[in-house]
Amino acid sequence: MAEATKWKPNANQRRVLKIFQEKEYAISVSDACGQAGLDRGAYYKWFERDPSFVAWWEAEHERFFTLGLNEIQAAIRRGALTGQGKSQTAAQKLYLERFDARYMPKSKTEIDGKLTIEGLIGELDQDETGESNGDTDECK
Repeated sequence: MAEATKWKPNANQRRVLKIFQEKEYAISVSDACGQAGLDRGAYYKWFERDPSFVAWWEAEHERFFTLGLNEIQAAIRRGALTGQGKSQTAAQKLYLERFDARYMPKSKTEIDGKLTIEGLIGELDQDETGESNGDTDECK
């Protein structure tokens, strides 16, 4: 029996993904496709007609943001320690909820004991200094 070939994106699909990632996904489909020299209709057809493309795109999207998790956590920590970045609290929370399996909103933490943002910040403090500063609400 012949072995099934693994699906691979074509050059146009890779080019559009590269543009989205270079712009950190802060670009419209029209603009990304325009920069790639494609009609945006082709982009939408890939999603409509090719489940393998969809699986690949979602995996690459997930990988891109997961790779940035440490940088995001460090920025959240800096904002918490300096008092800056308070206007970004909702975005920070959403990012942690989506990409950090250890994060759990405080309301759920009270029920099942998982980490809160305060606990994650405490862990980051410990990682940097080797000891806890005692200012955080770490979950054991």
